[in-house]
Amino acid sequence: MPVALKNGLQHCIKPLKRMAVTIPLASLVIFELKALGVFNALPVQGESLGLPSCSTACLVTYMANTIMGLTSLAACFQGGELTLVQAVKTML
Repeated sequence: MPVALKNGLQHCIKPLKRMAVTIPLASLVIFELKALGVFNALPVQGESLGLPSCSTACLVTYMANTIMGLTSLAACFQGGELTLVQAVKTML
């Protein structure tokens, strides 16, 4: 049993290392683009759906990569930019 556990952990380390670099870097890029106003010119606007402006970046990111979109949504929720109801509406 310990050998199986060791092998399982060794196989998980490589993807986790990749995610540990990719997700924070992509989140940083998304929020910097949002601060520059890049998402204001997109046809997908959260305001038209009754959502705050930070949901636009989450929606666009979700279209590109599901995991990254949910990560940026969680960051907006934890940062206080979205309420729970708005976060659920954004996910739907």
